[in-house]
Order: sequence, then structure tokens, then C-alpha cells
Amino acid sequence: MQRSRAFTLIEVLLVVAIIGVLAGLILALLEPVRERSREAVCTSNLRQIGQAYAMYAADYDGAEPTVGVRAHHDDLGMPSDEQNSNLFETYVNSRDVLFCPSYHGSYPRDRLFISYVGYSVGGERFADGVAARGPALPLRRCESHNAASEPIDALRHAPRWEIFRFNILRLGGSVDMVRVHGQDYRPWDW
Repeated sequence: MQRSRAFTLIEVLLVVAIIGVLAGLILALLEPVRERSREAVCTSNLRQIGQAYAMYAADYDGAEPTVGVRAHHDDLGMPSDEQNSNLFETYVNSRDVLFCPSYHGSYPRDRLFISYVGYSVGGERFADGVAARGPALPLRRCESHNAASEPIDALRHAPRWEIFRFNILRLGGSVDMVRVHGQDYRPWDW
């Protein structure tokens, strides 16, 4: 009698199970890399929005923000909160730039104009902020790079040792990644 050299069902299932476990491990290891790439796209989006603000200010003869000098949005050639839609429709090429790739908030993208939270442009608070911070004044921030789908709710209940990340677009056009300890969150103090 000749013995068959084929694999048994148990051997095939064992090989498939090992391949499945290895594939799961590889996919789990790739998630931080995917999030870093989404952060890079978010940073690029904020830079493009900063360039849109700079082009708008150049077209409307805006002054440079200076520490110690109070300046309203019209002195800087900046659009007010009501004029932001005109800014983005005119100076931003694609609507995708207005959304962080990690945004998974409660509002659908088709009902939301922009996913980046904006500092109020206009009024005395803005002029005081320009005088205090100059080009370092935050204009827009992205809260979407944290584990929770709603980072602000997570911040309210976060342990003190947990660290949250925010991309910040500043008035001078720079974009920074800011790390904030849980419960030390003050929205525009960075």
C-alpha cells in the first residue's frame, strides 16, 4: 500500500490560522504609521489654509502682526468670521483641504464647512491676542488626532497624565504640533 503525501485538513487549517495571526499583527503595527501620515496631511492642509490667509492679507494690504501692537482683523487684512467662506472659496483649490483626514466627528462632512476649529477673528479679544502674541497667535486648530472621536469630551474627563495632540495654525503662518496634558486644556493658550 502506497502512502499519500497530501496535507491533512488539520495541517491546512493550522497554516491558515498562523498566516491570519501574522497578518493581524502586521496590520496592528501599521496603524501608528497610518496616523502619522494623516497628521502630515493635516499639517499640509493647515499650511495651505495659512497660505490662503496670507494671500488674502496681501490682496487687502494687511500689516504684519507685531507683539505689543493691537491690531484688528481689518488692519491685518484678515477676513472676519463672516467672510471666511469667501476666503476659502476664493483662495483654496480643493474643499478637501478644509478637512482633517482623521476627522470622525458627529457632524457629517457635507453639513460642515471646515473641520478645523477657528479662533474668533474680530473684536477686542482678537486685537488683544495680536498685541500679546503677535504672529504666534493661534488661528485654527485640529483636535482630530486623539484616540477619542470627540477630543473635547475626552479632555473633560481625561486623567492628568494623558497627553493630547493638536495641530495649530498660527497667525504668522507656521504650523505646530502641540502636546497638552489632560485637564490642563485651555483652548487657545498655546
